[in-house]
Amino acid sequence: MWMEIDLQSEVPIYTQLVDQLIEGIASKQLKPGDPLPSVRSLAADLGINLHTVNKAYQVLKQDGFLQVHRKQGGRRTAGRDARYGRGVSRQVGEGHSVARCGGGGPRHDGSGVCRAERSGLQATDEEGRGCEMNATQMEWLVIGILDIVISLMMIVVVYLAPKHLLFGLYVPEADRGSEEVRRIRGRHVGATVVLWVLGLAAGAAVGLSVGGEAGGRPETALVTALIIQIGGLIPVWRSGRSQALRLKHARDWSAEKPSKIVIDLLFRQRQRLVGNWWFLIHAAIVMVCAASAALHWDVIPNPVPTHFGITGEPDEYSPKAFGSVFMLNIVQLVLIIVFLLVNMSIRQARQQLDPERPEASRAQQLRFRKANSVFIYALSLFVVVMLGLGQSVTLYGWPTGRLSPAMLGLPALLILAVFGFVWYVARQGLDEASGAARTQEDEAWRGGVFYYNKADPALMAEKRYGVGWTINFAHPLGILVFAAMLLVPIAVIALVAIFA
Repeated sequence: MWMEIDLQSEVPIYTQLVDQLIEGIASKQLKPGDPLPSVRSLAADLGINLHTVNKAYQVLKQDGFLQVHRKQGGRRTAGRDARYGRGVSRQVGEGHSVARCGGGGPRHDGSGVCRAERSGLQATDEEGRGCEMNATQMEWLVIGILDIVISLMMIVVVYLAPKHLLFGLYVPEADRGSEEVRRIRGRHVGATVVLWVLGLAAGAAVGLSVGGEAGGRPETALVTALIIQIGGLIPVWRSGRSQALRLKHARDWSAEKPSKIVIDLLFRQRQRLVGNWWFLIHAAIVMVCAASAALHWDVIPNPVPTHFGITGEPDEYSPKAFGSVFMLNIVQLVLIIVFLLVNMSIRQARQQLDPERPEASRAQQLRFRKANSVFIYALSLFVVVMLGLGQSVTLYGWPTGRLSPAMLGLPALLILAVFGFVWYVARQGLDEASGAARTQEDEAWRGGVFYYNKADPALMAEKRYGVGWTINFAHPLGILVFAAMLLVPIAVIALVAIFA
């Protein structure tokens, strides 16, 4: 059932809600058993105050169209036939409804942690001759490839950004292909390329200088490069946004304020997302990994290798204990919870339909959400399996020589997977599904990235850039959710420190 709110009408919004819900019941668009959205959900979809929706529901309740069952979670049900006024028994639906019806590590240093000597590590064949590439050279190669992949992703993503946005500012359709807009984007790409080249050069110089004759320190080189490259994006972005702001004022860009809002009352029932119970497969994998470790406790080496170098050989050890053996299982469980919450947030996120083409934009949003849910599930399953594989390598001495390339390629593979998904969304035009007027309000996006809108009751809103949803920092729970997201990795690190 479509619900349309005319923002320029003299009829109060709550009256429009009441009239349309009664009309939906009378026309049988709302059938017995069809759930109505909660007060908060409907207010978020329409972008109106919670009290307005609550007042409409109270009117419907007083007139006998809705009933509240306190023992069943405050769910509302229709209690009167809209045409004949006679009482009708109803079956409670979800929310509001309207109807019836191996051991042997290296030397121990005495501090409780064993470490392998890495300086001067040289790969040799059976006769002791030096191989073509030693461990340090291999590490330089892998880290260099990883940084190049990250660099290319950051450069190419500029061309995948929605065409109606320029550094977080709404661009009218008539100017999206103008020479000035293309010039600003081109300058940004050029500055990004220069930035990443400088980062690579500086990282290589620092890494080689601190390593002495041992071949340098590739890890130091990567950290240095990323600090310059990622840190440099801030002034590059600010420069591009300043140019876009000047162009906006010169061209007098402004998004037309919507005169009406259209939503589908049964939108969430039409979603075809990955069910939360599918994450039981992840939990089963964790249980198998943990049970295997418990059953094979006697054969697990002491100390336990906790870090592997580029060649696949362990270079850090910890004494065999609960933390060192089961830590990866704890990390798996934490990540499962995070991915599950993300999938649940997709289901509850507000709908944003284009009033001029509601059916087409609804179809796009349904496809967009399904693609997000499937990708999140596949990514979570891949990460959980790879962590289980890493635990097996650590505890049971699986052949690191064969598995090392797969483990080392994991970061690059994850980056490519995310990039591939963003490319698919852009290619299919699903990122244009959020082109509703609310995404065009520049004043609600601080710096073009952070959403801050006190007039919006929704906790989550679709991102302007990238894929998925972001937090409304003006919402009372926004800061708490953001803090919780920051605390997850900190908690994992703390668990590692405590148990290991």
